[in-house]
Amino acid sequence: MKAALLLLALFVSSCVAWAGDCKQPLDGETLNRLSLGWDDLELHPGDSHQFTPAILSTYAPSQEVPACATWKVEPEGKGATINSTGLLSLDPRTPPRSRFVVTADIEQGRAQRQIAVVVYTSQDQPLVGYWREQSRFSCINQNETVSPQPIQELEFKAKGSFSVTWVPFEVYRDYWGSYVAERSSGSLLLKIEHGNYVPEDFRGAGKFRLIDKTTLELTGVYLGEKKTSGHGAPALSVGKCRYLFARIH
Repeated sequence: MKAALLLLALFVSSCVAWAGDCKQPLDGETLNRLSLGWDDLELHPGDSHQFTPAILSTYAPSQEVPACATWKVEPEGKGATINSTGLLSLDPRTPPRSRFVVTADIEQGRAQRQIAVVVYTSQDQPLVGYWREQSRFSCINQNETVSPQPIQELEFKAKGSFSVTWVPFEVYRDYWGSYVAERSSGSLLLKIEHGNYVPEDFRGAGKFRLIDKTTLELTGVYLGEKKTSGHGAPALSVGKCRYLFARIH
């Protein structure tokens, strides 16, 4: 009797795996490496996103794995739904700054993977995205200057984090932290939390202004230089610094 039940269970399991076009059981190493993404997913109201468990790599495309999983999104009834294949859909009326957690239950509890989803709009959080230094102006006399190594990536995320990178390479960042931007006043406060390279004369308090949809002006803030002039040199951030950044995406 037990043997018959076991065979029946295996048959049902194989049918479920085939019907969902998934593979089980996964070997332990593959299972341990599965992920839903590097970081929080940021979407606009009305967007959709197909989640798939994958093995991530910094030097190659992600390797999707057809794992057998059941999906849920929390909190329920707040503007986000997810179907049986992992397709997340946001209601167009989902309020900006809403946060959700997507969970993939893999092989009936053998493993779980989660990822946060943050909802934003460009009207509510206009800084979100990647920016490249276009030009800068002297902190002392406001004359336009040329940096020997312009910032290639200034990233703002909807969850309230930022990063600065002079020479992008895979997932490398020079330094990163949190930010607060007040849309009405244009005030901006950057706070470094960690970094591979942190300039000594960084200054994070200033103002931001969108000249147009693709041009960002920062004043008062000083993001530093990749190569400093050494200890005892005067801080380059003294005075009223100014940058222009062009939106990358």
